[in-house]
Amino acid sequence: MQTMSLKWIKHWNGNKSGIRQGYEEALLKALIDSSSLSDRYRVTTDNSPRRTIADEANIFNAGFDVLITTAGNPKFKNIAKLIISEPVDFGILGARIAVYRKDNAADFLKASKAAYRIATIAQPHDWSDVPIYKANRFQLLKLSNLEACFSAVESGDADYLALGANEVVSLVKQYAATASTLKIDSQSVIYYPMPLQIYCHPDQKTLALTLRGQLQSFIENGRLRQLFRSFYGPAIAQVNLQERQVIFLSNPSLDQAPDLRQYLSPLINQQTTQQF
Repeated sequence: MQTMSLKWIKHWNGNKSGIRQGYEEALLKALIDSSSLSDRYRVTTDNSPRRTIADEANIFNAGFDVLITTAGNPKFKNIAKLIISEPVDFGILGARIAVYRKDNAADFLKASKAAYRIATIAQPHDWSDVPIYKANRFQLLKLSNLEACFSAVESGDADYLALGANEVVSLVKQYAATASTLKIDSQSVIYYPMPLQIYCHPDQKTLALTLRGQLQSFIENGRLRQLFRSFYGPAIAQVNLQERQVIFLSNPSLDQAPDLRQYLSPLINQQTTQQF
């Protein structure tokens, strides 16, 4: 009896926080391990960062088969790909919580969209959030990386930065050396539809079809929510998302995806959403 050779699915998982890397790697492995491909395919993950936007956009030309990224990611706008459209993160990455200096708290607590818009927000220049804030007429300070953003807020060069509700606590701890005078906002969440999706190499049709079917099964049988909670449950509970007023922004990157333009995460309190 001839044994089939093992094939490796190369997953690029760089340029994101450690907590996201852990969840996305576990999700892809779970989807493959529970599929008809499990006896022939294994996932190998590369967490190494890419230095430029062009390097990220060319990830499929670098030998990778799959990644998880934001819906409508402008870096991949003109890149051939197969997209599994169902969100894999319940939209949590678009739920952004502000981090600002403790002595500026009075200016932000219970702040409106207008208040956030006229203050200066620091963002890494290559994040998918940048065109969202531009389209919503926010005052942006684009910097080289997240550490520089923390430093800018601490020094007063920017008023705040905004981080995903699933990673804001861990990131503030990670950058504690430059975040000693900063605090995480306790009352609002800036929300824009920016769910995470699976992107596959355009030649990996069987892989994309398998992942699409398995993801739908995970959604229906509750395994996706169970896995999500195992990684993010405590972090999300810590920031009390359901108790926050929601400031809704539009996402111009989703203009070609009408089903996602008004996507609201089930994890936020939709009754307190400020529609502008």
